[in-house]
Amino acid sequence: MSSNFETLPTTLYLNPKYSLQIIRAELTSDLNIAIDLINLGDSQVNEITFEVKYKDKFDNWLFNGSSTFYNVKELSIEEGEIYYLKPIEIDQKFEDAKSLTIRISTVFLENSRMHTYNEVEYPFVLPVISENKSKRLKATFGSELITYAENTPNGWRCVCGVYNPKDLFECRNCKRNKDFVLSNLTESLINAKLVNLMSNSGFIDEKNKENMSSLTQTQMIKIAPTTDIIEKKRINKKIDDEGSNKKKTFTSIIVGLIAIVVLFAAIHFYSDYRDNRNFKEAKVYLEKGQYEEAIDLIEHLKNNPKYEISPLLEKAHALKRSEDFYEAGNKMMAQGKFIEAIKNYKQVISEDKDNYANSQNRISDLEELILQDAERYIEGNDYSGALNLLNQYLAVIDESAKAQNLKNSIIKYNSSKNTSNIDTSEEYVELEKSRAEIIRKAQSLIHTYQKIAIEKANLRTEPSLESEITSVLPKDSELYIYNTKIEGVERIWCEVTAVNSLTKEQFDGWVSSNTIEPKI
Repeated sequence: MSSNFETLPTTLYLNPKYSLQIIRAELTSDLNIAIDLINLGDSQVNEITFEVKYKDKFDNWLFNGSSTFYNVKELSIEEGEIYYLKPIEIDQKFEDAKSLTIRISTVFLENSRMHTYNEVEYPFVLPVISENKSKRLKATFGSELITYAENTPNGWRCVCGVYNPKDLFECRNCKRNKDFVLSNLTESLINAKLVNLMSNSGFIDEKNKENMSSLTQTQMIKIAPTTDIIEKKRINKKIDDEGSNKKKTFTSIIVGLIAIVVLFAAIHFYSDYRDNRNFKEAKVYLEKGQYEEAIDLIEHLKNNPKYEISPLLEKAHALKRSEDFYEAGNKMMAQGKFIEAIKNYKQVISEDKDNYANSQNRISDLEELILQDAERYIEGNDYSGALNLLNQYLAVIDESAKAQNLKNSIIKYNSSKNTSNIDTSEEYVELEKSRAEIIRKAQSLIHTYQKIAIEKANLRTEPSLESEITSVLPKDSELYIYNTKIEGVERIWCEVTAVNSLTKEQFDGWVSSNTIEPKI
């Protein structure tokens, strides 16, 4: 058989609740099946029957997908043991096989108790990991890592190779946490970490670039090893009472402990170096206005108590929101929606130096355009149109003396002319006062920290009493307000990020200003 005998991924059929599981299975170049098992039960396993089907290189079934059964006896797989089965020789008629599907059919436990695996089983495809990449993974992440973590509809695979039920949050074998494993050790995340480590090594030439590419790409084909190579690497460890083995074991433990200490020291040193570099780079990105890049780097420092990142992260998010408001203002201005543009420009914060200066200049330019439009309404004797435009502008920029003076002159002129389409009654004046007060209050709430003042307050998806309630916030829940919207002259809706005072969960949505008070 060729030394470049290529194989495709193996498919396992199992139920994640099974106590005996296949964690690795592959064809060898000399027509054997190499199988690694783990016993998660509380009884010794003495005999196993496997059901196997074969496919060729075009993914077609051999012999119409008929099953072949292999019975392996005289085993002694202890509880909690990973067991490397002696490779099973297969018939020459399967020489065209390039991949296989495999499942455990029956198991004989100690005391000749037979267990048939006949529950609902699900397919799990084993990832293809080259020998070179396997070495790199173990050197980087530890010898216990033999595969990638993976989340599937019917269960999740840990890096130790065990498939766990989807509702189990701790691996049945190595006790690793499900969320940690799936958030850090999937194939894509491991590949990204390998790229980062190799990139930071400082030795990237053309050859290393090719090596990096081969180590960080998903592989679907593997050069099959020989049976001899597998048997040399996968050796079951048995207890030996001879003194020489004890000495070797003791020596191995000492060497292992030293290696662990050195590794932890190296990891700690590298982590400190990396975090310090990321912290400095984040500040540089902030100065350059590259806020997303800064936020990404700061987020990676969350677990390092050495850095007080909350103020920096808060600043980065505030600057990013400010930049978004500026871009939205530019978009509205290009569309001729001047009032909406001003609303967005007004949200740009002073810390956002370049954008803030530009925003203030554009607000001034737009004010002139709006006043010119109001003048054109007046020239056409459309005083209601002019007044309506000025009211819209003053609702956003209530401190504009020019707009207020023009509005007052319209009201005074029409009052002297007794024009019927302008309401100069006492009720109208009071309404204008109330409107001005609520505008000032709405503006003062933006970018402030508040808290819920009543026993329960509704958090809604939109600024309306008819919108959906997404959460009920208890008293003293903390709020950060980054936008407001006025409803009539009685209510201000506040767009917030809220932290539940009881559960500490974080939510986004709208609350009424009638339910809040300043956080002291």
